[in-house]
Amino acid sequence: MRIQTARLTAGLLLACAALATQTSNAASPSTSEAPAASASSTASTADALEAEQQAAFKAAKAVQKAGPADITLRDQAHLHLPEGYVWVPTPAAAQLMRSMGNRTDDTFIGVVFPSDDADWMAVVKFVKEGYIKDDDAKDWNADDLLKSLKEGTEAANEERAKRGIPGIEVTGWAQKPEYEAGTHRLVWSALSRRKGSTDGNQGVNYNTYALGRDAT
Repeated sequence: MRIQTARLTAGLLLACAALATQTSNAASPSTSEAPAASASSTASTADALEAEQQAAFKAAKAVQKAGPADITLRDQAHLHLPEGYVWVPTPAAAQLMRSMGNRTDDTFIGVVFPSDDADWMAVVKFVKEGYIKDDDAKDWNADDLLKSLKEGTEAANEERAKRGIPGIEVTGWAQKPEYEAGTHRLVWSALSRRKGSTDGNQGVNYNTYALGRDAT
């Protein structure tokens, strides 16, 4: 990874980096065309998906902001975007995520891409969780979290299948949840791959949560 992602403030701001195997070639909208549709889809579904992806990349390119830049993340934090990276805010970022087969909600703020063709992106969210004790963060149950990730991914695969997008499966931990009390950060990283794939290619979903006070 070229960028350290961060989840900031008490409501928790999340950024997760993912390899292209998980995100259907998640390259910068400034340097890439939209990913090709799944070969297994029907012609009409493939055409619709391709049109959706082209529109999403066009919308993202129209509003993207290149670093160096100071990005306001709602009323909670600022992201100091360095040179060599591109910021895409929502709603264009949400449109782009959906075109890749990923779901978003009202916690979603935007996406960071490298300005070259590196196969990763960082998703930024703000989740207002309220007060979280250090003891609660330290005692995070890795098995429960992994089960939740697998179930959520499988549920999202139903929508992916309808749209002709390949499914994803979570295969295990790259790094189990670990809480750093000194910095109030919870970090974990899950491995994923195309569902049923045997080619050895894996995606990595890296998360870091920084616990703090709500800025409002």
